[in-house]
Amino acid sequence: MDSVTREMKVLISASAIQLTFGFPKIRLSYFRNILVFPDVYFSPSNMAHHKGEVNPKFKAVVLSWKHFVEGYLHEDGRNLGLHEMAHALRLENKIMNEEYNFLDSAILKDWELRANHTMKEIDEGRESFFREYGAANREEFFAVAVENFFERPSEFSKKHLLTYKTLSQLLKQDPLLLEKP
Repeated sequence: MDSVTREMKVLISASAIQLTFGFPKIRLSYFRNILVFPDVYFSPSNMAHHKGEVNPKFKAVVLSWKHFVEGYLHEDGRNLGLHEMAHALRLENKIMNEEYNFLDSAILKDWELRANHTMKEIDEGRESFFREYGAANREEFFAVAVENFFERPSEFSKKHLLTYKTLSQLLKQDPLLLEKP
């Protein structure tokens, strides 16, 4: 990308703030670099093409601008900014720094149980709300769930009420409160 504009900085920052809104003191401070590519890019970390990734070794969140924008144009439960910031949030919680262990451990434990159950349903073809990629592992399920939490909260809460409530408690916010009656 030739240059990162002020608009790009604001929108990318807003995707992080959207997740951390319930945690006023959390700034994802471990991640000091945000790399923006115009489109899909080749990542030497795993020798594959990506739309986005979080690379803890380089303290970086990496995004394809094209796919970042597409995520906000279509509220279909696929949002690259939210997805990658969800990964950054989970990692920030695990990294021993001033922001370590901010997610409530009891709620996180409940979340993991719900995630395991839903991932099994996805694998068995009994779950259609979450995309299949969510079953790859718990980190991907969390990121996919976060995308849906913010983009499709009504549908999420209707299809998976307890999972929705658990994620709402974990993130200390509820997007349903912002919907019009």
